Formats: sequence, structure tokens, C-alpha cells
Amino acid sequence: MPNKSPYSDIQREKVLALRRQATPAEQKIWHALRQLRFQTGLKFRRQHPIGPYIADFFCHSLACVIEIDGISHDARMEHDKMRDVYMQSFGYKTLRFTEADVQKDIESIINTILRELKITL
Repeated sequence: MPNKSPYSDIQREKVLALRRQATPAEQKIWHALRQLRFQTGLKFRRQHPIGPYIADFFCHSLACVIEIDGISHDARMEHDKMRDVYMQSFGYKTLRFTEADVQKDIESIINTILRELKITL
């Protein structure tokens, strides 16, 4: 059966692996974003390919990428900067949060997302 995905088989496999290996912080924010859908109707996708990159979370209707940065991102700041510029070239806004902040205060993270995207409940 042919692959109906608009993404390459390699990219699709990477997306599936990232979903299976989600960090506790990614799982926590994914749960919160899914709950937010019931309140706002906004649909977020997780581990969504955008060009050569895979966004942690993406909302097409708001043109928003949400990234959860772990310790590994400390050494990849230049890569993340290039990635953000790429996303901005499509008109996407990127919001970045640390894993520690997500784990510590998810309510504050969700409130920041709502405020940055000008969403009222």
C-alpha cells in the first residue's frame, strides 16, 4: 500500500518515534493542550513536521509552534535560532518553554500561551 502521508517515510518514522518517546513535560503539556481544545476549539498537533523540522506542538489555525526545551537544547541554541527563523518565514509564531517550567507550573504555561495568542476563555 502506498504511503499517503505528505511526508517521507523517514520523517514519518521519526515523528512516530518522538510521539512514543515523549518526555514527561511533553506529555503534561499535550494533556493540557487537549483539554484546552474543549474550552477553545483549538486543535494542536504534536510532533508535527514543518519542512525539515518537527515542531513539538503546532496549531495551524493560529500559526503557532510550541517548543518544549530540555537540557539538550542548551547546546543547540544556534540550531533553535535557525529553526525559529524558518518558522517565522511561514508566518508562524514560536513559543518556547523549558521542561522544568512545564513540570513546575503547567497552569502558568497555559496562561502564557493564551495571553501570547490573545485567546480568552
